[in-house]
Amino acid sequence: RTKRELNEFVIPACDQDPSLYLSSDVLARFGPGLRILDRNDPAAYTTCFTSSYGGALMRSGSYLRTGQGTGVRRFAPEEILRLLQFPPDFEFPPDLSLQQRWKQVGNSLSVGIVTELLRSANF
Repeated sequence: RTKRELNEFVIPACDQDPSLYLSSDVLARFGPGLRILDRNDPAAYTTCFTSSYGGALMRSGSYLRTGQGTGVRRFAPEEILRLLQFPPDFEFPPDLSLQQRWKQVGNSLSVGIVTELLRSANF
């Protein structure tokens, strides 16, 4: 399989969502301990997104530096679904809040990996 770059999973419209951004105070205080990725870095990779992503800052998932250093934001739940290879037509129920969507995708398994494991299993 070919390696895919992080930028392929990012939804550009999410850069316009202010609810995804970390405040300058949070970045000043916790920035050095956060895993902040550059979407254009071909070596960038995310780590596990936990169900506390969006609430807990540390050890709950990666963050994304937006274009021209304009800020740092969380990954949208829909971007996490892309990273985990959920089908493109998968949608959350419309009444779920942003926090609830993060909780639902947190600790999820990669659909692509599970598919390959099941294919190779001898049942």
